Amino acid sequence: MIVVSGETVVDLFSETAADGATVFRPVNGGSPFNTALGLARLGVPTGFLWALSTDLFGVRFAAALKEAAVAPQWTLSTTRPSTLSFVDLSGPSPAYTFLDEGTAGRLFDPEDAPPLSDDVAVLHVGSYVLATEPNGSRLEKLVEKEAVKRLISIDINIRPSLVTDPAAYRARLTRLIALASIVKASDEDLAWFAPGRSALEVAEGWIAGGAALAVVTLGAEGSLAVCREAVAQRPVKPVEVVDTVGAGDSFMAGLLSGLYRRGFLTRERLEDLTLSDIATIADEAATIAAIVCGRRGPAMPWRSEVPGLF
Repeated sequence: MIVVSGETVVDLFSETAADGATVFRPVNGGSPFNTALGLARLGVPTGFLWALSTDLFGVRFAAALKEAAVAPQWTLSTTRPSTLSFVDLSGPSPAYTFLDEGTAGRLFDPEDAPPLSDDVAVLHVGSYVLATEPNGSRLEKLVEKEAVKRLISIDINIRPSLVTDPAAYRARLTRLIALASIVKASDEDLAWFAPGRSALEVAEGWIAGGAALAVVTLGAEGSLAVCREAVAQRPVKPVEVVDTVGAGDSFMAGLLSGLYRRGFLTRERLEDLTLSDIATIADEAATIAAIVCGRRGPAMPWRSEVPGLF
């Protein structure tokens, strides 16, 4: 099983109504939530370690997780409100404005949830909450504890507008990456996290630091996957892009799904990854991401929608 821990966010997309008024359409989102939902819809046994509000948005998150058969035991309920994000799609990449103070996720403590069971092979963590307090410190503590028992996967997925202490945040990400076996970032993440360094240089540094697989998504240029023995640069899959919201999250779900289905989610097996393995898995992840880019919002595909991969 893979357990995902990190934010849920109500993405509010602006639209123009028939009468010309600007309205906002709420969509379930949040990078870790999207990844958990994507994994479960692809048939991977998945749990979600987080707190959901009992407000009308939280009910929608819970319903989506239940529909996808996400294991419920690590998902808590609280009367605190859901996190909101207003999404601007007018630029080349989505821009976000968050309302997150005092929310269900912002004050979530993993210590309040049941401990992870022995069948959990991977704890995947992300994303912008790692820059916020108190849950950034709480998630780091969780990763430190769990890294001795199971694989750690991280998608750093940086949101610069939420970073109040860049030095402390970079230091935290550096510590977490050092504990991770699987690391993913985007080229935009690296522009903030490691300015002036190439994606290959950063990814190879993560491998040298102990990771078994490092992947950087490069937007329209595809992705770069690096393991102990090989480097693979892979193209995107052709698609008529509607928007790119959730593209990275669906890529992450596809990546972990590909590793799961091939039995790579142990420390020993991850060390055996070859060029053929990482190229094939990156291509599968790109296929999943292309499906999401062809839809409005982070609409993670079901396994039945990508039958060629299974």
